[in-house]
Amino acid sequence: LRFAPEQMAGHAFRADHENITALSIEERYEGTGTLYHELVHVVLQNDPDRRFPSWYHEGLAVFFATSVLRGDVLTVGARSPAHVKYMSASKPLPLRSLLSSPRYAQKDVQLFYADAWAFVHFGLLSKTFGGRDHRKAFAEFVLRVSSGDPWEPAFVGSFGASPEEIAEEFERHREQLTESRVGTLANILLDLDQAPAVFEPMARLEIARELAQLGISGYDTGLNSAAQLFDEILEASPNDPAATYGRIRVAARQEELDLGDALWDQLEESQRTGVEAWQAEAELCLAHVESLSPDEYSTVGAEHLSRAISGYSRVISEAPEQLSALAGLGQALVLAEHEDPAPGIAALERANEIEPRSAQLRLDLAELLIRSGALSTAAPHLDQVLEAYPGTPFAKRATKLRRKAR
Repeated sequence: LRFAPEQMAGHAFRADHENITALSIEERYEGTGTLYHELVHVVLQNDPDRRFPSWYHEGLAVFFATSVLRGDVLTVGARSPAHVKYMSASKPLPLRSLLSSPRYAQKDVQLFYADAWAFVHFGLLSKTFGGRDHRKAFAEFVLRVSSGDPWEPAFVGSFGASPEEIAEEFERHREQLTESRVGTLANILLDLDQAPAVFEPMARLEIARELAQLGISGYDTGLNSAAQLFDEILEASPNDPAATYGRIRVAARQEELDLGDALWDQLEESQRTGVEAWQAEAELCLAHVESLSPDEYSTVGAEHLSRAISGYSRVISEAPEQLSALAGLGQALVLAEHEDPAPGIAALERANEIEPRSAQLRLDLAELLIRSGALSTAAPHLDQVLEAYPGTPFAKRATKLRRKAR
């Protein structure tokens, strides 16, 4: 039925085992813009050694969304009329806010998309409007921040100036971008000498299985669809362990704990082992703990916490890059105040390398670092959340943790 918020035309994200992209049904009639936009995200996510910042993801995606393929010639660089119109009616975001806060921390997301595109355009094509050539500095800045350097020192080191000093040039470029009637395009000859894609039919329940995995890997909006799809599979094949694991995970996230317990009890002992089984059990046990009050964690919830920690640990031993297990172990150890935080710190440090834009991961990591006495190591994570998410519940929690660290 639905796998993302209704207003989204498409989305792409890094799942546990693969990168996933999806378009709304309506977008199939709207040309290639959204498809090209989302494929840029997939390309950037496919680099295992780089973690590109949010403004670069969205700015480059808008930049390439207007591309046109005719035969074997790809034309790129055309302006986006919708974003030009939005920028014309809006003051620019402060460059510092654009570069420090991710898309989901922005109050005006459309302005963020537009200004991110304008800054990418500035970095690549500043000379076209008579400005200084910033391509070398821009490339160095992107390399540094995507390799894990803090954004502000990387900016100053690359551009040789502060964001406020460069902002004047950028805003002038942005204004010309909205007013100019002439744009600079590039025509790129593509090598299309490759075998065409071959599509093969899939069985109905296999389609349901793939879509159900999409539903539990992305937005919470997809959980209802995933539940119905797993139910469809289990109706046809009641002893299907993979569908049972998936349905347990959905039940845990939707706080249907009795259903999750009943499904787990139906599994044979031999079906309660392996990465998928351990992940399902751990998520169900963690959901049980989260349904309790904090003072019950170490008493009523002790057994569930122990099983959650054990389950996530076993998943990580077999699948060290599984983000949901890394995050889950950290979350469980935040709740288990009397347990050694070291395994959670190790898991969350790796999770933060995989997904450095997550405030939740940074805050859980900071909390465990504070508990272990590593106050100076926790401080940069708290500072980053406070800068990137001002006025949000994330910032509120970061402020509380900062007080605890004093």
